[in-house]
Amino acid sequence: MQSLRNVRDEDLLRRLSDLVKQSRGVEADVVAHIGEVELRRLYAQEACSSMFEYCRRVLGLRENEAYLRITVARAARQLPDLLPMLCDGRLHLSGIARLAPHLTRQNADEVLKRTSGMSHRCAKRHDLEFHHKKPFARGGDHGLSNVTLTCRTHNTLMAEVDYGRDVVTRFRASAGRSPVPVDEYGDRIVVNSKGHF
Repeated sequence: MQSLRNVRDEDLLRRLSDLVKQSRGVEADVVAHIGEVELRRLYAQEACSSMFEYCRRVLGLRENEAYLRITVARAARQLPDLLPMLCDGRLHLSGIARLAPHLTRQNADEVLKRTSGMSHRCAKRHDLEFHHKKPFARGGDHGLSNVTLTCRTHNTLMAEVDYGRDVVTRFRASAGRSPVPVDEYGDRIVVNSKGHF
């Protein structure tokens, strides 16, 4: 690996951007290959009982790396549009894995369109959750028109707006979570009365 100390700032930024684009393409190719290897059951040639075992033992992936890629590969076999979205960065592995159990051929276009419209904060996070515009506890349904994807922090803040901070704090404590939403640095996140950061 070459030293980057003598690379000009603008070149370093350009190269980093290019590398990220290349890595997304490689990731999409890896996922496509995992899907095809699993479909053909080629993992058995290496005396592996499953694609997960093959990814762990032969490819050397960690458990979470194997799980995400296999989940996305399976979803992409049903919905091939996921791979180009992974490749160009509109979706990431964790986001697709989180969405996969809820995607059908009937709802995929609408759900994927909504994920592309998430806030920047939510889109860059890996811990996506479903937020009900009309709270479920207040009669809201699970239909596409009432559900949007947000990051866990944003979902918690919106719940504070919907139910009140005391209710959310008690719920979070009973679920073993931090009693207040915090950012990646552990600082309390403040929300205004309209639910915006």
